[in-house]
Amino acid sequence: MELTPTQHRVLAHLADSDRPLAIGEIAQALGIDQSQVAAACVELRDAGATALAETPYEEFSLGQAAQRYVDAPLPERVIVKVLAARGGRCAIPEIPNHCDLTAADVGQSLRWLAQRGWAKKDGGDLKLLKDVDDEPTPDEQLIAALAGGRVARDDEIRADGIDLDAARRLLEKRKGFLTIKQRTDRRASITDAGRELLESGATARPRVTQLTPEMLSDGSWREADLAPYDVTLAAKTRYPGKEHAFQRT
Repeated sequence: MELTPTQHRVLAHLADSDRPLAIGEIAQALGIDQSQVAAACVELRDAGATALAETPYEEFSLGQAAQRYVDAPLPERVIVKVLAARGGRCAIPEIPNHCDLTAADVGQSLRWLAQRGWAKKDGGDLKLLKDVDDEPTPDEQLIAALAGGRVARDDEIRADGIDLDAARRLLEKRKGFLTIKQRTDRRASITDAGRELLESGATARPRVTQLTPEMLSDGSWREADLAPYDVTLAAKTRYPGKEHAFQRT
């Protein structure tokens, strides 16, 4: 089998490793774009030279609506303190007079207060249901963990000691608070066939996208492979110009 330079470098790098390597690790070590490494690994896998293990995971980051609460308490925290300071009960319209929240903030927080079991409406009042300590809840812990634009995998968040399932249940219901993306972790390893390929002295042939005058004159085109091009790939739509009015008759 003749290998492209990228395939040869990837295969040789995998041969030197005693464990499967993530596509990003290989790309960083070789100074090659991840897309090129991924393509090489797939081609080598199809040839039986590598194995690819794919593991789905989720990637978390804060949405725009949550940014303001990185350095400030959630509205329901503020309301609980108001209620506690006023004997456990306060008229709902009066709450904004005792804190920095607006009437809209208070109204939107009633749902979260009830869901947490912290307070509930009682006529026109809001009634505190229990003493609430200052220990951060899972959703508050997640907001703090993702502060500063951090993007974290689900396993990284759990490793931080955060109850991700509980945090997710609370934050997913708040519009614009949490961004979750589905990702796939791809790790490549060399197979016995791949090692045999290297040991047999497999060479790397350059792959080019076009023939140059120099290649034609010096004959180096014979040592290169033309990269295939898929004509069925999506391309930008081109619209022809309108026919001139005098030519329509």
